[in-house]
Amino acid sequence: MRCMADNPLNRSSTTVVITVTGLRSDLIGAFGAFNARTPNIDDLAGRSIVLDRLFADSADTSEQLRSIWTGSHALKRSVQSTGSTVTLFNQIHDVSAQATFLSDSLEAAELAERAGCSDASYCGTPEVERTPVSEPIRCSITAPLLHGADLLVGSHPVPDLLWIHCDGLRRPWDAPLDLRSAFCDPEDPDPPAEVCYPDIQVDTDTDPDLLIGWSQVAAAQIAAFDEAAGILLDAIRRYSSASGQQCNILLLGLGGIPLGEHGKIGGDSWGLHETTLACPAIVSLPSRELPVGIRQHDILQLPDVGATLRRLFEITAACEWGMDCLVEATTPTLFAPPAPLDRAIVQETRHTSPASSVQSTWFRTPAWSLHTELELDEQSGAGHAPSDVTAFVMPDDRWERSDVARRSIGVVAQLADQQQLLLKAINTGSRDQLTILDETLTNLMR
Repeated sequence: MRCMADNPLNRSSTTVVITVTGLRSDLIGAFGAFNARTPNIDDLAGRSIVLDRLFADSADTSEQLRSIWTGSHALKRSVQSTGSTVTLFNQIHDVSAQATFLSDSLEAAELAERAGCSDASYCGTPEVERTPVSEPIRCSITAPLLHGADLLVGSHPVPDLLWIHCDGLRRPWDAPLDLRSAFCDPEDPDPPAEVCYPDIQVDTDTDPDLLIGWSQVAAAQIAAFDEAAGILLDAIRRYSSASGQQCNILLLGLGGIPLGEHGKIGGDSWGLHETTLACPAIVSLPSRELPVGIRQHDILQLPDVGATLRRLFEITAACEWGMDCLVEATTPTLFAPPAPLDRAIVQETRHTSPASSVQSTWFRTPAWSLHTELELDEQSGAGHAPSDVTAFVMPDDRWERSDVARRSIGVVAQLADQQQLLLKAINTGSRDQLTILDETLTNLMR
């Protein structure tokens, strides 16, 4: 049964959500990238709340979107296919509001339609040029943002929720050559000139210049995206001024594309790592009159974004797992976040043979990340003892390169216990059983 809001929606605001696959925080100036060219995103961050520790709950983009739309954790959906199928789009419809979904991913547009969005459109570039484009605004990554800007300043009615999803860095990288070269130091060779989505295995024989070159191309793609974001943000300002409505904005990266870490550049499977699971997020909510310039350090996952969006639309039905990201935003805490907001978990299973598979788990607390791999028997579903356990000090070792598991046996045992408690809480749909973590797992001042 769908749950109705207590009161009709007060349409004094419009919400624009921008989700971008593969957008890494170290490609954005506001997140500390010293050589990034993202002035428009940085300006938005300066008048918004920045979520520094938001993580995906799945490595799959479709599942990430489902987590936001349902407010449920991907791990719960993976073990329980039945249950509530109510989505954010259903609930928005129930409060007589309108939602539009634009994407350059046909799969994402179809997914939104199945999730209850009656106005889901594919707006991708039919063909990507074989050579780098002549100017940034022609990059394929810009198409959804430009379509969104046209909708806001055109003659069509503007929906209460405008969701713009960009396939982002999973699309062919086609930034202009001069923009790619702008990220080079004087002694660097020319960056790659290909137009493609890279899928490169990295080993000890890989030329370091190749890693640097593709990182420069990725930065150029995001610089082009930022130029289109500037056009969209200007359209939002113009629409807000003309209509008298406040405009809420959420810019959200869905995981980070590998750029040489962990043995790959691009590719289909990004693995479970801090860099690939982090979701940089910038939230501007004038309708909630929250203070700006805050960096929130609570550990959050994508279902929490779903809960935040529901609150904007005055949807009173609680999410199965998600909590409003900004409940604690006015009093952020660095070392001791509230118990429900101090841990995150992601799992994926890959088949290694017809009879067996490996379940990988990534678990994060403010001060640590834990990786475990468990061999599973396909017939019985039973797991053996973990075949590999690694632990990393956070946030110092953000690349997760220095395994300290053997030197921190007590910490690993605590992390393993808390991981199991979180899995149990997700399966029961209740955070009430989660207690505040021991200071060992939260204190960054080691």
